[in-house]
Amino acid sequence: MAVDPTKYITLAEVKRRLEIPFAETTWDPDIDRIIGAVSRWIDARCHRQFFIADDTRAYTADWPDLVRIDDVLTVTQVATDLNADRTYETIWDPLDFFLEPHAAAWHGKPYTRIRPVPYRGHRFPAHWQGVQVTGTFGYALAPPDEVREATLLQTARLFKRTDAPFGIAGSLELGQTVVLTRLDPDVQTLLGPLMRIDRLVA
Repeated sequence: MAVDPTKYITLAEVKRRLEIPFAETTWDPDIDRIIGAVSRWIDARCHRQFFIADDTRAYTADWPDLVRIDDVLTVTQVATDLNADRTYETIWDPLDFFLEPHAAAWHGKPYTRIRPVPYRGHRFPAHWQGVQVTGTFGYALAPPDEVREATLLQTARLFKRTDAPFGIAGSLELGQTVVLTRLDPDVQTLLGPLMRIDRLVA
């Protein structure tokens, strides 16, 4: 089976964690579906994607000198639509803009903002989706270990619900129960530092 880069762990990793024999394939489609669902849930929770994708995306500028964008590793083109006709006719020279945070690449982090270089004559338009950005989007070239472990923990938790009536595992008689419908607290701890605060919506 080809590796899907949008899924942050593999089927084999989940089966190893759950101690399911590799030769046992009955649950493989279910596990693979859960892996995909958890991967997208993590993206949504953290307000960022942890796989890379070459893409062209449009944004609305925050200010004439600032536009916040999705996580990006490299930007190959910035263009602007000056008359709101959804045609990005003004292509910026690479010397006309810079990416922030300045030291993002040095620290292994993505860029999240674009600013025009002062005195170069460019400003971002104020209208909706007036800025077009082409580049390689994503948090990093590979998912961080925290994301991989969070995906593994939550995938295993959801899969175990198939053996847990009403989402409760353990022995009611012995008072040893675990509610599996809740988010694993270790997952919250792992993902907390990776959430994009500037993308939170009240």
